[in-house]
Formats: sequence, structure tokens, C-alpha cells
Amino acid sequence: MLTVMGDMAGKHLLDFGCGKGDFFGFLMERGIPVSYCGIDVNENLVELARRKYPAARFLAVDIEESDLPSRFDIVFAIGVFNLRIAGIQDTVNHVMKKLFGLCRESLHVHFLTYYVPRRSVELFYVKPEELIAFAIREISPNITLRHAQEDIYLSVYK
Repeated sequence: MLTVMGDMAGKHLLDFGCGKGDFFGFLMERGIPVSYCGIDVNENLVELARRKYPAARFLAVDIEESDLPSRFDIVFAIGVFNLRIAGIQDTVNHVMKKLFGLCRESLHVHFLTYYVPRRSVELFYVKPEELIAFAIREISPNITLRHAQEDIYLSVYK
């Protein structure tokens, strides 16, 4: 994702599905100064993140149930949509639209690609051609998609 992003210094970032906040740690290790906000539905993980990275802002929020009070330059969703659960495709579509509405510049989402030699019944895989069609039709025609080995990185721009 960082290769697509370019210079993020000073940007206001949202990490959707932040878990324990390790993306913030990753950015700090690389000396990338950002204004960071991580959100996750799991309150226990958010509390761990707060203790681990007190310099960052973490919120326990279910984005499908609540609205966030601010907007962000860049929104990330990394590894959030990897588990197969009932209604996952509808959730992905709804949440991606909502996340794009929260960004001023771009949304960057990671998925597992359908085109792997073996798939697990527990994981959710995406066909890149369907993802492109959805993103262009429903979110923005300004996209970049990187398809590599087991992963898809979709970037959608304002």
C-alpha cells in the first residue's frame, strides 16, 4: 500500500479495523509522521491499542451503526474483509461506500484474491474484475488496482 501512497507525512489517516493498532506502529517505525485515528468494533483490541500506542487516537466504533464526527485525508482498510461471514459481500460494498465518504483524497483496501491455487472455506476471496466493476460503478471511476500473488490492493481516489 505504501508504494501507491507516496508521501503521507502530515496527513490525517483513518485505519478502519485497526485491531491492536499495529499499522500505526508500522508507520512510526518508518518515520512517517501522521495524524492517526484507528477504529475497530472490538473494544478489547482498541484498549490494547491505546496502551500500546498512547500517541495515537483509537475508538471502539461499529461503522455500520455509527457515524464518525470527522473526515480524513486517507482511509485504510487492511485485512478487514478476509473472513467469510454471512452477508460479507453486502457488508463490503456498504462499508467501502461509507469509508469513501469519509475521505478527502483516497481509500485503500486490501483483499484476498480469488485466484490462488487453494482457497480456504473460512476466508473471503474477491475476483478483481468484479471489484473493479463495483468500484467504478458505485464509488469512483478513479481507481488503481494491484493484483499480486494472494492479495489485491484497491485504491479509490476523489
